[in-house]
Parts: sequence; C-alpha cells; structure tokens
Amino acid sequence: MGQERMSGKERTLMSIRHEEPDRVPLNIWMFREDVQSRVIEQYGSLDRFYEELHIDVFMAITPPPNRQNQEFLEEQMTMQLEEITGSDFMDPDDPVVYQDVKELVAKYGADKCVLAHVWGVLEGAYSFLGVQETLTQFALWEPPMGALFQKLCDWSAHVARNVVELGIDVLHISGDAGSNNAMLVSPKAWRERIAPLDGSIVSAGRERGMPCSLHSCGYFRPILDDLIEMGIQMVHPLQQSAGMDLADVKKNWGDRLTIHGGLELRHYLPHASEEELVAHVRENVLTCKPGG
Repeated sequence: MGQERMSGKERTLMSIRHEEPDRVPLNIWMFREDVQSRVIEQYGSLDRFYEELHIDVFMAITPPPNRQNQEFLEEQMTMQLEEITGSDFMDPDDPVVYQDVKELVAKYGADKCVLAHVWGVLEGAYSFLGVQETLTQFALWEPPMGALFQKLCDWSAHVARNVVELGIDVLHISGDAGSNNAMLVSPKAWRERIAPLDGSIVSAGRERGMPCSLHSCGYFRPILDDLIEMGIQMVHPLQQSAGMDLADVKKNWGDRLTIHGGLELRHYLPHASEEELVAHVRENVLTCKPGG
C-alpha cells in the first residue's frame, strides 16, 4: 500500500464519524489457535501478518460473566435458573477481566483502534444457561429471568465503565439478535426486554464520550432504528446470507450507522474463487465507502 497518511486509529474513528479516510479501515479477528498457528508458520509472527495486511482495528475480549464457565463458546453451560446467584458472577473489578484489554491497548493503542468487547444481556445469559435454555426462559419470561437479565446488565455496565478508563477507542457490545432467516426473538420482545438493558450498557460508554458498536450475527433489520436511538453508532458484521443487504442498510441508515464487516462468510470466504472473492470485496467497498 506504500506510505500511509493516517494511522489505523485515525481512519477508523473518521469512519465512525461518517467521514471518508484515506482508505477503508481493516480488521481481522483471529481467535482460533489452529488458524493462528498456520498464520505464524507462513508469516513468522502474528504481528508480521498484521503489518502485511495493514490491519487497523484490534478487538479485546472481556470474559463472560459466569465465573464457573469461561470456555462457554466451546461447551455450553446449563445451570438451573433458580440456582444462579450474585456469587456465580465474576467480580467485575477482577484484573483478570481486563487482561486482554490492557495488553492490546499497551501493544497497539498508540496508533491502532482498539475495540473492547462487552457482553450484552442475551449473550451473557448463554454463559449460565446455554443458548436453548436462555431462549426458552426468555419466551416464558418469569421473574427469575428478568432478575438475571438485570444482574447481567449491571455487571456489563460496570465492566463497560472500567474498560473506557483503560484507553480503548470503541465500546463493542455483543448482542446477537438474529438467526439465519429471522430475529432470535420478536422485535417487540427485544424492545421491551433487551433494549432498555443493553441501552444501559451503551450509556455507560456514551456518557464517557465513547463511540459504541453492536455485534449481532443474523437478521436484525427491524431494530436498526432502535439501535440508533439506543446510541449505537456502528454495527457488525451484517450477515448478507441472513438478509442483511449492505446496499439497503447503507441507503437507509448509512448516515447514522457505520458498517463494520459485510464480507459474506458462509459462501464467499469458504467457497468462492479468488476472482469471486476480489469482486465481492470490491463491490462491498464501492457500496459502503461513500460518506464514511
């Protein structure tokens, strides 16, 4: 790419402000150790890989709230809802919660954009109940589930306030709301039971001047206006295979929401030829770049 005029931090924050930087900011989140090993084998180190690809954005992950289940992405936890108490939550002031954030800010924070991932209430509940039981209890919506969601909100808002003080650039709330063809819960239920709580987590960042982003896989078009009202400024990743059309989102919300992602992971990355992938990336850039 030659000599660049802006730092990764500058071009990313410009994009969030809906200004056009010198080029589109780049991000890759590589959490699987087997993939990291293959990259290191080819490039010599992860940092060399990031330099070669001109990566601008790094994502720091905070642990899930359940102190007994820190590997829940690999093996779902199934506690009984009635058994969950405050003592089952990690201490939100435990330094372990902020280890990844501190490391990435120290290593890249001078000139790269560091996002800090914080758990929304629905995904936070997965660490206690697993996905199926969380969605079952959400549908029933009895007082114990409402109480758990409030505890999750308070915990994540506390974590959000803490990470903002560590020098991050963007608060990134993980709030999966969609499946491959519809929302996981109805828009009405999301607005009534999730939005006020995730909104409190967002407010913990926005009140301190922090840009806020939302991660949601799947289809969540019906709540884009609600996310803007909540204070979300950027959405990730926009899963096109689930009906999240980039051109549609850019046309109708692009002046208020920055699009982070958009590459089609279910078809293009695993199955497309190099020529098809290049064309896909070019189309996405041409669609999303104007106006930041």
